[in-house]
Amino acid sequence: MAVSVGFMLSLQVVFNNWRIMFRRFKTVSLMEEKILKALQEKGAMRPGDIAAAAGVEKNEADKVIKKLVKEGKIYSPKRCYYDVQK
Repeated sequence: MAVSVGFMLSLQVVFNNWRIMFRRFKTVSLMEEKILKALQEKGAMRPGDIAAAAGVEKNEADKVIKKLVKEGKIYSPKRCYYDVQK
């Protein structure tokens, strides 16, 4: 079970008596925090090693790793290894 914490940024624009609301939510799950912390402490690792260091299941870690790569928070310095984006 992943717990999310985060904040909301809200912006209101008035244009010709029309109000447009823009909202952006930023959430970081507890599992993402564990994975990022493990990578920061130990450096580049394979997904199985990341899962073990973070104390989570490998299949769940794989999903979060893919998400973090897509967001640009981590990258793959070489095949099958991941590290924190510096």
